[in-house]
Amino acid sequence: MFRNLRFPFARSSTFSLSPPARRSRWREYSSGGTGEALLTMPDHLDDQEKGIFKKLAGELKPTRLEVKDVSGGCGSMYAIEIASERFVGLSLVRQHRLVHEILGKEVKSWHGVQLRTFVA
Repeated sequence: MFRNLRFPFARSSTFSLSPPARRSRWREYSSGGTGEALLTMPDHLDDQEKGIFKKLAGELKPTRLEVKDVSGGCGSMYAIEIASERFVGLSLVRQHRLVHEILGKEVKSWHGVQLRTFVA
């Protein structure tokens, strides 16, 4: 029934990031492909985002990491994008479980989380 539904606006370049734009956004918080965890915490993060960033950076040694409060500032929903060598050989479900285990108590108090994981 819903298979035939089409959204013409979804294909517009104004509503989606092209892969090159996505990569350039990552470069700012990337280790530069050296394999070392040289991430620097962005200045624009609030205290809760900084806590999440530190926890994930400490445990997973990511090459790329982005944390953003997408709940409008109340701290009930976060978008997290992370690339780590620790994800090598893990299915997407296992990658997500690993992140959820690391964040433990924090995730339980949130309304939701948008999680994107990548193998570095």
